[in-house]
Amino acid sequence: MFKWLKTVKLNRLKKIKEKRSNPRLNTLVDVVYKLHNKNGSSIISLAKDVSASGMKILQQKKVQLDTLLDIKIDLPQKEGLVSALGKVVWYKRKGGIGIKFLMIRPNDEQKHFDYIEKHLPAEK
Repeated sequence: MFKWLKTVKLNRLKKIKEKRSNPRLNTLVDVVYKLHNKNGSSIISLAKDVSASGMKILQQKKVQLDTLLDIKIDLPQKEGLVSALGKVVWYKRKGGIGIKFLMIRPNDEQKHFDYIEKHLPAEK
């Protein structure tokens, strides 16, 4: 029926490029975060779509873009705690906040990568 509309949609989709450079692990993990270098209270939440370079934190409270956060990721199955410094790169009221990792403690980095690699679904 609306063939032209379908063509427009397909052309738009072709122009949209995936910005993610690392595969995302679609799982929920516990996180605790607070504003970097601030004495305020920590916020307990869940993270989703965790990757080597960032994650999505499920949060409805608005957080300003470029805000630095001290983050502690509690990897499931007693795989350990990962400490990272992240920056807010996007916010959606019902979608949460997007975090880009700026730094993961060196002794935690391999633990974080191993967890993601271990739990990524096998490619078909």
